[in-house]
Amino acid sequence: FLSQASSRKGLREKNECLEDEVQKGVVDLQRVNKELKKKVLDLRSIFDLSQDLNRLRDPEELTNVFYLTIAGQLGIGSVCLFYASSDSEDFLSYAGGRGIRDGVLRAVRLSRETGMSHFLFSHQELLDLRNDDMSEDARIEVQFMKDLGFNYCYPLVVKSSLIGIVFLGPKVSGQEYTVNDREVFRSICSSFATGLENARLYSELQSTYLSTIKVLVSTIEAKDSYTRGHTER
Repeated sequence: FLSQASSRKGLREKNECLEDEVQKGVVDLQRVNKELKKKVLDLRSIFDLSQDLNRLRDPEELTNVFYLTIAGQLGIGSVCLFYASSDSEDFLSYAGGRGIRDGVLRAVRLSRETGMSHFLFSHQELLDLRNDDMSEDARIEVQFMKDLGFNYCYPLVVKSSLIGIVFLGPKVSGQEYTVNDREVFRSICSSFATGLENARLYSELQSTYLSTIKVLVSTIEAKDSYTRGHTER
């Protein structure tokens, strides 16, 4: 009788352990399923954004879409962009942002070849502005941006050329950026950089076409004074 009671007790304990394991497995499965659903939504958002950024040709509209996507997708409270609109520019200039007071930033220019730009181009990764492992001139610029409330920055690189830097403030929730947040942000920035370059090339092509037409107009009007003004209009 005692042996049977002991066996039943042992079975109950084993059963309780199995139930605990099953419950833990269910919780883990629910967590993994939730994470997978979020990643699917993130990928869908990135795909939709890529289509929008490749479609847009107005740089201002394009950057507005980028800011809204960053704020909505990652819950970031502040973001700003420094950008060089042409390959001949030696500096990155403030090109706008969200959730910041930009009075000071409008007067700031960052060299494309030295300091923080050089460090970012060399590493091409999301930079934590609390990182001290960099040259003195880079640390000065990093400290300046950190004092303005930014926590991270990321380089926009197209065809082996640094065209811009995106600066990020903390998340609205106060939480740290997760690994998934970093991956999503890098993907969005990649699409954004391509969109900016496409918009620049489109603008240059449009300007070239217009210049060609103006030359033709000048040629026509030089040969026929009667039509002067008509062709220009």
